[in-house]
Amino acid sequence: MDGFPMGCLSSAIEPLRVANEIIGYELFEWSLVSENQVPTKSSAKVSFDNDLDLEKISDGDFLFILSAPTSKFKNPGRANATIRRLFKSGIAIGAFSGGIFPLAKSGIMEGIQCSVHWCYEHVFRSQFLNVRHSNSVIAVDKNRYTASGAGAVFDLMLTIIEKELGSVLMTEVACWFQHPYIRTSEITQRKPLQHTDETTHSLPKQVQNAIKVFSENIEITLQVSDVAKNIGISPRHLERLFQQYTSQSPLQYYRNVRLNHARHLVLNTNNSLISIAMDTGFSSSSALHLHYKRKYGSAPTKDRQRQNEFRVTQNLAVPSAI
Repeated sequence: MDGFPMGCLSSAIEPLRVANEIIGYELFEWSLVSENQVPTKSSAKVSFDNDLDLEKISDGDFLFILSAPTSKFKNPGRANATIRRLFKSGIAIGAFSGGIFPLAKSGIMEGIQCSVHWCYEHVFRSQFLNVRHSNSVIAVDKNRYTASGAGAVFDLMLTIIEKELGSVLMTEVACWFQHPYIRTSEITQRKPLQHTDETTHSLPKQVQNAIKVFSENIEITLQVSDVAKNIGISPRHLERLFQQYTSQSPLQYYRNVRLNHARHLVLNTNNSLISIAMDTGFSSSSALHLHYKRKYGSAPTKDRQRQNEFRVTQNLAVPSAI
């Protein structure tokens, strides 16, 4: 679908190509599919010709959706019915990165665990209450395969190669690309630490635990003293740890987490600012406006307007919660 991340496409195809080259025959084959077999433009503005229409798929083992989180089918009723039909026929269905959004709208993901990229997590959770989202890099659940981003797609393909050809061949493919280590569904995504070049994986356990509590309580404003008590240390010690490892106070860090969540809702939904303020623990839309503009240099309404102007297609303004 237009706006898909090109890195996910190459991460899917290249490991399979190399596996074919190593074994000396074409075990893996692939086709590029679009809704109406028209050229598809990636997020990098590079266009790809496609091999066939979605409705003309008659067989295969996997169908993966590649798209932006805001991508929409031109005829969603028809396309989603096709996806459901293919799934019932035994084809495994999956999605990479933003493709999880149109996949969830297809109606085959209710109660299923899926991998959602950390930057889409809160928006996805607000739109799809009956889909179980995961912080793992990849997820495989009842013939649904999802990967959070391009690097995770590579890991997912290695998993498929290992199933077909064994671990020795899979390791050779990984080494071909100097892929440092193979991640499974048990590995969680790395998330950037607010305002530093580190990730949460590099922090002391107490700080990691506090960040987890902050991330799980976006809608309400927690007291730092309660968080410290929850993880078994004093508020003063928690303050010292955050200053040492994040150069921020726990309160500042928590506010930035909530603002980051708010910004994703501003850019990727049509929720009102009052609703977004309530969903991110701010007392009013004016309080959200004040902190948002201070952090991002632009008012939330301006950011949303700019996003819509950039992404308007076929007279349909996005982002949309529909």
